Parts: sequence; C-alpha cells; structure tokens
Amino acid sequence: MAPCKDKGIAWHTLGMKSPATILYHVHDPMCSWCWGFRQAWDTLREALPAAVNVVNVVGGLAPDSEQPMPFAQQKAIAGYWADVSERTGAEFNFDFWENCKPRRSTYPACRAVLAACKQNAEQAMIDAIQHAYYLRAMNPSDNSTLIALASELELDVQRFSDDLVSIEIENELERNFLLRQDLNVRVFPSLVLAQGDVLSPIEVDYGSHLPMLEEICGSLTE
Repeated sequence: MAPCKDKGIAWHTLGMKSPATILYHVHDPMCSWCWGFRQAWDTLREALPAAVNVVNVVGGLAPDSEQPMPFAQQKAIAGYWADVSERTGAEFNFDFWENCKPRRSTYPACRAVLAACKQNAEQAMIDAIQHAYYLRAMNPSDNSTLIALASELELDVQRFSDDLVSIEIENELERNFLLRQDLNVRVFPSLVLAQGDVLSPIEVDYGSHLPMLEEICGSLTE
C-alpha cells in the first residue's frame, strides 16, 4: 500500500506522470456498503499485481453534527444494514440502535483514519472503526470512542487526540474530499485506477474479487 502521504496527490490533475499505477479506494469508515465490501476488497488487495499501489481516500459521508439522529432516519439506516447483510453476508450488531445515541456524523471517523495514518496505522484504524460500529455497538461519531480505539491499537494516544482536532488533519480531510471530486466519485465504495492522466473507474463487485481483478489487469498499460 502506498504511504499515507501520497494519498492527497492527484497526479493526473497536476499534469504529471504518476510514479506508479494507483488504485484509489474511496470509502467512508462508517459506510455500511463499504463494510459489506470488505471481504471482496481484502481479497482483491492481496491479489493485485505488485505494480498497483492502493491509496485509500476518505470520502466523507456525513458532516459534523451534534444533533441526535431522527428516529425515522435511524430506522432507514438500520434497514440499509439489513439490505447490505442480505446482499453481501456482512454481519451487523443491531444493538447499536438501542445502546448508542446515533448522530448522522462520519467526519470524525474520517479524521481518525487520517490521524492514525500519521502513526502508520491507517488500515488498522479503518478495521477498528468498522468493527466498533458494526459489531461492537460503539459510536465512532464520538471522539471519545475513536480515542479509545487508538488506545486499543496501542497508538500514541496523546498524539492521536491532538491530531484528531488539529488544523493539519482538517486540511488533509479537505484534500481527500477534493481528490474524491477529481476522481469523479459520488458513491462509496468506489475504485478508480489511475495510470498517468488516464482514470479508469472499476466496477465494484460485492460477491467476488475476480471480476475487479480481471478489469484492473485488463486496463494496465505497458
């Protein structure tokens, strides 16, 4: 996987040739379809040719909010979880809706991924947030939850806590959002293969990594 520092570089928008072929994975750690995609995505990552570097881009599903989620929206999102589970087989712990105070706010979780990236723990934090939200009935909209996860991952918790609310991470979040726009991504998860200034959207397959791998390999240029 490419270093975190490369994720904000949209080489094709700078008139430069990319130093490598990049597969952009645009996601949100609190996106239920991204959770449903995990099995196929993990398998695809392992099967990618060595020439393809994966770069995660946090897309930002829902901005900061302190407002409790209306009951109708809670019911709708719980319904999405059921749909994702039925289609993909992904497991969900519906106790979340009883045990937590849901807010429609995913930017904190996105910041946590970027803050963990500074400690070389990007994927570990993505995993931790998804497991906390979907399996452990914890609320990643709360910074306190995210800090607890950083502690579980044995990160430098004070550094993580400071980074989580820093201008540096806020600016990095905005760079990720701009990159998402440059990639013309409107839904999560999305995959975009970048070779120089050529962008090739890859159709996401929730059932198997093989169609995506075939499409990627077929798109590679000498």
